[in-house]
Amino acid sequence: MTVERTNLFAYTEPSAPSGAFVGYVSINRETDGQITLTVRERGDSTKQATIALSPETLEHLATEVMAQISGEARAEPVAWANFRHDPPSYVPFRTREEAQRSVDRSEIAATQEGPYSVAPLYA
Repeated sequence: MTVERTNLFAYTEPSAPSGAFVGYVSINRETDGQITLTVRERGDSTKQATIALSPETLEHLATEVMAQISGEARAEPVAWANFRHDPPSYVPFRTREEAQRSVDRSEIAATQEGPYSVAPLYA
């Protein structure tokens, strides 16, 4: 069975100036399981960019955007984590700096497969 690219969200502008292409944003799960976000600039269809996002980063992005739109105060992280992306696992730390030191330490790269990043933990 072949796994195909799956669109998770897409938005295309309803209109653009005459002769121009509309802009769009698209969030997809690629065939390898990676989540990507692609944006095309209005006007010139060749100006587009794609970046990869971890599921946690995408969730954080959505949470932050919704908090800004609704006017809710953004919750402060209660802790930070050394986050392993695949398979997902967290090691909590009290501060972002402690988590970053853990990610930067050479022992992690030497003893465990990554990639790793620093992630906020919320109550």
